[in-house]
Amino acid sequence: WGGLQRHGYNLTHVLDLEAGIETARKWVEYCNGSAQTPMGALRARNGHPEPYHVTYWEMDNEGWRWFSKEEYAAYVQKYATAMRAVDPNIQIGICSYHAFSDVIEEILELCGDSIDFIADRMCEPFNIKRKITIVEQYNRTHQHKIYYTDTEALQNRDLTLAPFTRQYYADHDIDFCKSRRTWIYALTMAGNLLHYQRYGDLARFMCFNNLCNTSGQSCIEVSKQETILTASGILLKWMSRSPAAWPLLVEGYTPDSLKSVELQVNWNTDRTQLIVDLVNKCDQAALITLDFSRLGRHFHAFRELCLIASDGTVQETIRSHGNIREETRCGDISLGDPHTFEARPFSFTEIILS
Repeated sequence: WGGLQRHGYNLTHVLDLEAGIETARKWVEYCNGSAQTPMGALRARNGHPEPYHVTYWEMDNEGWRWFSKEEYAAYVQKYATAMRAVDPNIQIGICSYHAFSDVIEEILELCGDSIDFIADRMCEPFNIKRKITIVEQYNRTHQHKIYYTDTEALQNRDLTLAPFTRQYYADHDIDFCKSRRTWIYALTMAGNLLHYQRYGDLARFMCFNNLCNTSGQSCIEVSKQETILTASGILLKWMSRSPAAWPLLVEGYTPDSLKSVELQVNWNTDRTQLIVDLVNKCDQAALITLDFSRLGRHFHAFRELCLIASDGTVQETIRSHGNIREETRCGDISLGDPHTFEARPFSFTEIILS
């Protein structure tokens, strides 16, 4: 069709693979090399004498469009050797999504010792569980250890949506693209972040889809006059600052990112604070009762953050922002017998107990 070849268009002028390896080596040197290196000196002339110290590098975007799994693995090894010769501290990840998803175990057997993480782009709960299982199996059977990441986390594929959310999209004529600007999309993202958190050190990070100016599916929107946080950006700001570190099992509750109301309880790093996260993706308030007595701790103070909007269609745009409210309160608390918390409609709530 239209001259397409197996590797896409016949782009012979950009398919010099050895030149690609050298370009990647220079790119690492530009980002991380000292100003005494050729590319570091160029960076300094461009106004940034100090290295950027870029840590994470993903090997290609949608690599199956260009390579078979064997070709991809072979070039990952070559690229990784050249790039680490410049900076041995970088972390290298491989594409594990779409066409490479089904063969990721085979790719790992071919080049797993050259990489640090698998880079996924599929938020479906069953997919994440499968990929984490693959990472666990690889780590059990190999001396070299790897971890899981999601480098372009889109939240609105059908298999990532709670039933209420899917129906809400249909009732409000919200399609695949429109949904990414909405508050209910951001709440889905919050649930998925809690899902990743439950895997602990095996899931190191999740990158939201884009940073800037992609019609709402970004963290920020920028005009000549001002910069604002999107609906998702507001939620990411607060979740990235959360002290939550150690998720707890909650007896009688099964965590599931496809639920319309979600709960997660965590210790902070040194277990001096308890963090309760509540995500309500639907239009009815939910009451959640927790019994803390078996923790053997007494909590006396709380700080509560609630991010809330009038409905799930709310957006934050350059022309109209301030629509998602950030409400905080703090004070004394006495937790005796089971305590009931309210998750308001279309809200994310975090309660920090001290």
